[in-house]
Amino acid sequence: MTSTLDPLRFTSDPSTTECHQEIQEILQRRISITELPEAHFYPAIGFDGKLHTDLYGQMPVGLYVLPNAAVIGAYRLVLTESGAILREQNAGIYTDLELMRAYCSTPLGCTDGGEMEVMEDIISLTSACCYCFYHWMMDSLPKVVLAEMTGYTGQYLVPPAVMTRWVEESMALLGIDPARIVRSGKNIVRTERLYIPTYFSGFNNRSHREIITEYRRRMLERIRPENHKRLFIPRKPSAALRRITNHEEVSHFLGTHGFYETYFEDHSLTEQIALAAGAESLVAPHGSGMVHTLFMKPKSTVIELFPYSNVDSCGCYHSTMELLGHRYYWPSSSQNCGSDIYVDTAQLQSILEGEVEPYDFLCSPSTPPRL
Repeated sequence: MTSTLDPLRFTSDPSTTECHQEIQEILQRRISITELPEAHFYPAIGFDGKLHTDLYGQMPVGLYVLPNAAVIGAYRLVLTESGAILREQNAGIYTDLELMRAYCSTPLGCTDGGEMEVMEDIISLTSACCYCFYHWMMDSLPKVVLAEMTGYTGQYLVPPAVMTRWVEESMALLGIDPARIVRSGKNIVRTERLYIPTYFSGFNNRSHREIITEYRRRMLERIRPENHKRLFIPRKPSAALRRITNHEEVSHFLGTHGFYETYFEDHSLTEQIALAAGAESLVAPHGSGMVHTLFMKPKSTVIELFPYSNVDSCGCYHSTMELLGHRYYWPSSSQNCGSDIYVDTAQLQSILEGEVEPYDFLCSPSTPPRL
């Protein structure tokens, strides 16, 4: 049975109801990698005994290694030698032959059938969500930093060359030799040793401060910051989502307040990070481009624009804002424009003139109040 399900969502669809039920039953039987006798653990330097908590429970900080594993399909589902079903989401782990049959298909650049490649030591950075820039930067790359801190010297299995032009450049910024990066198009990659890092999520940066701090350091040491202290990063008129409907008005307003306007789509990843690294204020629509707030100077001002009125701020970047002590604002649109954004320049005026207090993460653990 073949399916195009997103295993992270389980959206209801009459044509796939049976498959959904099968997958949910399998997931209910999963165990933790910490319970597998064949999984050997290597603690990260400086983290011996420290536990990291995420949606999948508690794991020590470091690398597990599984012998004789296989990563299968475009989303690189992992099948262990013992056939164990693992709970962690590392490397797209929804392991077990039944689940592989239920979900495994061959989109996004993978070959058909049983075509196989054999490798020695790998970490798989490919999962169901790594094709999104946000998840690649905030979930996958911190695993690379952790692996390097732990002393890993093997190869990294990265997504097939579809929708992921940022892979090589981001790995280079972390100092990873290109020879250690593998973009296998084979449907099955068997490995003598599969290394699995502690799971990370951009939603929870605050709980792994040391790794994110080292991640920032490694990226920024290869960056020469640009000189623009105030950045306005809108979407292009040709963009599918989150265009600013009153762009000309907002552009003129921010220009009079010293903001430099540019489209990130026109810049390489290195140039995007350089722009963010030199900025002390940033105005941008909600989306993956906000990842770059991680590389801004601590205690910067971030204004994240949302498409809808009366909708609470998305929590994608709250953890980053808190980690770096950014002054964070999220002026909601004063009118619904579908997926586009109408920006109230009066709200921006109030923020820039200091009339509005930023969200206090220490005193307000819930969603920020609407402006």
